[in-house]
Amino acid sequence: MSGFVDLLADADRGTTATYRPQGIGTQIALRVVLAEPAEDEDAVLVAAIATLPTIAAGDTFDVGGEVLTVLSVEQDASGTAWRLVCAR
Repeated sequence: MSGFVDLLADADRGTTATYRPQGIGTQIALRVVLAEPAEDEDAVLVAAIATLPTIAAGDTFDVGGEVLTVLSVEQDASGTAWRLVCAR
């Protein structure tokens, strides 16, 4: 997992975001990576499972003043990161 942690900490790749469960819950500041979306996706974030153990569709992230709403959640093969497909 240290490689993923290093990626999140890298100022050129990772960025700080504010997470809110269902868009109204308590805010949590964390690091995410903005990933390249597939052709049919709007926005994709990658977040560490250790930092955010539960997440669901409808949760939101504020990234640089833009609110992204989670549409779907997938765990990576190593079990260390979430791949979050979001709507702008």
